[in-house]
Amino acid sequence: DRYNCAIINLSKETNEINSQLFQQQLIETINFCKNQNYKAIWLTLNEKQLNLLQIANIQGFSIYEASKGIINLKVWLEQTNQENFPPPPSHQIGVGAVVLKQNSSNLEILVIREKRGPTSKLGIWKIPGGYVEPGEELNTGIEREVFEETGIRVIATSLICFRHHISSQEELDKLSPAAVRSDLYFVFRTEPQTFDIKIQESEIAECKWMQIEEFLSLPYYSLNGTVYQTIFEAVYREAIGSYSSFTFQSIPLGFQQKNNTVFLSKL
Repeated sequence: DRYNCAIINLSKETNEINSQLFQQQLIETINFCKNQNYKAIWLTLNEKQLNLLQIANIQGFSIYEASKGIINLKVWLEQTNQENFPPPPSHQIGVGAVVLKQNSSNLEILVIREKRGPTSKLGIWKIPGGYVEPGEELNTGIEREVFEETGIRVIATSLICFRHHISSQEELDKLSPAAVRSDLYFVFRTEPQTFDIKIQESEIAECKWMQIEEFLSLPYYSLNGTVYQTIFEAVYREAIGSYSSFTFQSIPLGFQQKNNTVFLSKL
């Protein structure tokens, strides 16, 4: 898949699969994938193939998730990095950080290029960010992600905008078992507390401060009417004070002993 994981989908196989042959071919596949530096292997079975489940488990596979008669298993192959599978799919929440600094007369934005993922092969410069972990507030997640990827400490100050995408069944059929049904991405304005860059070697290829006008002129951010052109037009307008973003605060729910984070327009 796009994260350098191998996918084996046997769930649509209608003929009975010989257990001994499956074990032999699975071992060969694992060795091949290790030699080709794959990160992990996804294995998908159906509920009539439970005899293969124990064989896969002996070879290191564990259940990732199961639903509607389909069982997805996973095994991590990389020795240099710890297992890093995303949570089982449902809603995926990502965050991106707009980190700005004034350099003489120029306004600069912190940008990265990833070593892995869908943008890496295209060499795309993007803002730092990642996935919010279970039990983590949005602002905490973006502050953590920026520090992990760039070494720069930031404080999230406002929410500029967010986007939402629901995957069609056709999309899901073409992707790995980790493909999400619903994808949310929140873009936060953050204030840097430090400025020295120290990249996350395992994930980030490059990181630098770029003039915001140069960033906005890059091909994938300057196509009128596209998602990221629309997002970063709002980013630029917020930076120059012509766009009102959302502040946020954690306040008591009222009828239960817990807080919720509420996002409110600055106006």
